[in-house]
Amino acid sequence: MELPAPEPGVRVEAALNGGALRPVESALDAPQSGDHWLAVASRDAAGNRSPVRFLRVRVDDAPPIVELSTDPTPINGDDGQLWLPPAAHAVAMATDALAGVGHLEISHSVGNERKTSQGDSLRLPLPDNGRVLISATARDRVSHQANAELEVHIDGTGPQGQIQLVGPQTDGTPIVVAPSIRAEAQINDTESGLDSWKAFQDGEETAPEAWQGPWSAGGHTVEAVAVDKVGNESRIGPVGFVVDADGPEIRWRLEGESLSDTNGTVFYRAPVTLDLEAGDAPAGVATIEAAEDGASFAPWAGALLLDVESLRLRATDRVGNVTTETASWNVDRDPPDLSVKVRDTLISPDENVEVAIGEALVLEAKDEVGVAEAMHRIERREDRPGSGGAYRMPTLLRFESAGEWRLTLEATDRFGHQSSMTIQVSVREND
Repeated sequence: MELPAPEPGVRVEAALNGGALRPVESALDAPQSGDHWLAVASRDAAGNRSPVRFLRVRVDDAPPIVELSTDPTPINGDDGQLWLPPAAHAVAMATDALAGVGHLEISHSVGNERKTSQGDSLRLPLPDNGRVLISATARDRVSHQANAELEVHIDGTGPQGQIQLVGPQTDGTPIVVAPSIRAEAQINDTESGLDSWKAFQDGEETAPEAWQGPWSAGGHTVEAVAVDKVGNESRIGPVGFVVDADGPEIRWRLEGESLSDTNGTVFYRAPVTLDLEAGDAPAGVATIEAAEDGASFAPWAGALLLDVESLRLRATDRVGNVTTETASWNVDRDPPDLSVKVRDTLISPDENVEVAIGEALVLEAKDEVGVAEAMHRIERREDRPGSGGAYRMPTLLRFESAGEWRLTLEATDRFGHQSSMTIQVSVREND
């Protein structure tokens, strides 16, 4: 402590914490930290001493306490660093119990931003991203100095990610998917770390499990809202897609000679040509296949000439929906059915039957597509077969003279299928 003489020839005398006053040349060593009493007087050249003054001396031998913090409080990221959101502030606080704070300064490493004050607190805006080293310096009023540093990282971006559709789907726009599709969110934050995320379906918040399907037919969107550990929010998506829940529509057409019976049922003459096609919206057709009874499915190669009455059909769309059906049609392969009855008894071909003169034989020719022509021929047994004339076949036939006869029936259906039968008839005289 300096104690200069007030004027030339005057001597200063002083005493610390009691005791006799002693001359002081120009300065007095400060005592240890704390409160002390200093007695001071001056004596002129004639030896006269001034009145003694008592001064309270407070000795400060410690620097200020300086603390650095941030507003808001930083969080510990996944990498162990301290992270802050954009628009954060650095805060410096200084205290000095004895001398008091005389100067406070705060700065950070980006752009040499700096603020000073004679008070005990300062705030400094921080940049919006990146690593920042914050420094603070405080001096008390007796020039003791203290420093503090704090390293923080500013997270200026929200989480990043993507939404993937897993399962059968098509390329292009729109994406067409099967009902079994599932949506998966892959989200991360490489800075402060991911805190949480929410799932949205068709604009409404939903549980992430709802993204596992199955999905109803039609258009849908999925998106996610993610928040990192410092509060930055990101919207991921939306991803739109169309669900195709139905298999293809199969269409087939027969070409060939056909006829309808009296009930309107259509019959075809084998073989027939089958033409097959399939359509599907929105996914589109992937494969068309066919199989005969007992055979495995094979790719459809175009119109086929078939000698069958049914074919199994299968079509698959581009997301795996399958339609199967059986194409069937009626085929007339048989010639007309010829029959002869006597006394309500059906006569077999080449059978010998005995009737009386004038007794009726019931003749019939029938076919599912209709009989085009039915003829009969009557010949004596001893005559060469085919020597007699052929005539239109009646429903009832009576023999007018006794003898041994050969009766031949011939019929042709509307497709040209032919049939014939011959029976031997013995006609006797009436008793």
